Amino acid sequence: MSSNEQPLDNGSITPPPADYQKPSPVEDEPRPTPPGWRPEVDLPPRPIAQKPPRPHPNFWWSILWCFLFLFVTQIPGGVVAAIAIVVLMMVRPDMLPQGTLSDQAALFKSEPVAAILAVVFLITEVLVVAFSWLALRLVVGRDWVRRVALRPPGAAHTLLALASFPAMVLLGNVSYELLRKSQWAPSMSDTGLLDVIDFWVAVFVVLGAAILAALLIGGREWTRRLASRPTRPVDVLVVATVLLVLLPLIVLVYEGLRRALPMSPGLATTKFGGMEEMVEVSKKWPLAFAVFVVGLGPGIGEELWCRGFLGRGLVGSYGAVLGVAAASFFFGLIHVDPCQGTMAMVMGLWLHFVYLTSRSLWLPMLLHFSNNTLGVIAPRFKQLAFLDAKPAEIPPLVYLSAGLLLAAAAYALYQSRTRLEPEGPQQPLLWRPAYPGVEYPPPDSGARVAHPALSLPALIASLGGFLLFVAACVMWVTG
Repeated sequence: MSSNEQPLDNGSITPPPADYQKPSPVEDEPRPTPPGWRPEVDLPPRPIAQKPPRPHPNFWWSILWCFLFLFVTQIPGGVVAAIAIVVLMMVRPDMLPQGTLSDQAALFKSEPVAAILAVVFLITEVLVVAFSWLALRLVVGRDWVRRVALRPPGAAHTLLALASFPAMVLLGNVSYELLRKSQWAPSMSDTGLLDVIDFWVAVFVVLGAAILAALLIGGREWTRRLASRPTRPVDVLVVATVLLVLLPLIVLVYEGLRRALPMSPGLATTKFGGMEEMVEVSKKWPLAFAVFVVGLGPGIGEELWCRGFLGRGLVGSYGAVLGVAAASFFFGLIHVDPCQGTMAMVMGLWLHFVYLTSRSLWLPMLLHFSNNTLGVIAPRFKQLAFLDAKPAEIPPLVYLSAGLLLAAAAYALYQSRTRLEPEGPQQPLLWRPAYPGVEYPPPDSGARVAHPALSLPALIASLGGFLLFVAACVMWVTG
């Protein structure tokens, strides 16, 4: 029945009259909205906020990577050297000194072995650079150059790094000599291979116990919480205190292993030579070749590996302080020799600090190259003999001025550290790295890298520290 038809009493339907007008429809009153009801509209999908993945490698992966690094870069050269020496002994035994197998020092001083080791070192350094590049390319990606900041530094940071170089070398060499004299850690120049193995076993035992204790106290996510907040000065004090506690424990465990494990005559007497033997060998090479193999090769390859590849993952996973300490530890580990490795750890802390504050991998490469090159050049010139002085022969004023110079350079580098800022003055900074590190902003990100100028106090402190160190060294050499 339509709305304009009226029903009759008998149930039939009659048409409406001619003057009938249909009433205008009355709008229904709005109904109350149920609680929680929302209109159905098409919205773009929103990404789910997630924690950024930690960069690779972390500490445990770094251990595996370093053993693979040593296997790939050191074993081929060792095999070549062994084959060449055996062939030489069979074909021309008169070219080798008597008692070669029992006197490694005499072996290293012979001219034929020096020539063999020149080829071995060249092969090794080519493998170091190639393997480091390959790891960065495969793990970090095509834009690894941007992510590890392989680009020129600012002029001020370059001058500060070069000014700190002599103090860094002095303190590194002193740490080597003191550790070797104290015999708290073995040197491959003085002891057999078994002592070296015992030392590194002690290191990993103590580190494993320390990491287990940290997991029990702080939980599994303590490193992520550490990396997600800004670095504080108290973090440096805490890490330094922990290291001061761990070092004596490592020495105690090492001494216990030496006494508890059975002595193998072959491992106990086998020596492969340490830093001193390598310096003697390099004297027989042409100077340009020695600088290329000993200075340039490690300066590029080891910095790509330790600061670029390992440092990116460790700093990103554990924050600046703990990450730098871990990367410096692995820098020492790949040197194998405990005494030389300890020196590398000490110098690695400074190299990584320069790297983070300058956001340029070129600067630690430059310092590393300069340090190794100085080690090659100094023994060839009598005028530089003072660089090989024993710690007791160096005046206290030189030590004091070296420490002040490093402190002043550290203050200046931190005050003028390279930072990220928006490209425009009114534009907000929309891009930041997902984790701590030195990564540069990608193109069209709206961010750029800024190099703040040195403040007047930083300039005065760094210049005064450098002049004081130079004056102390001049007084020492001329006095």
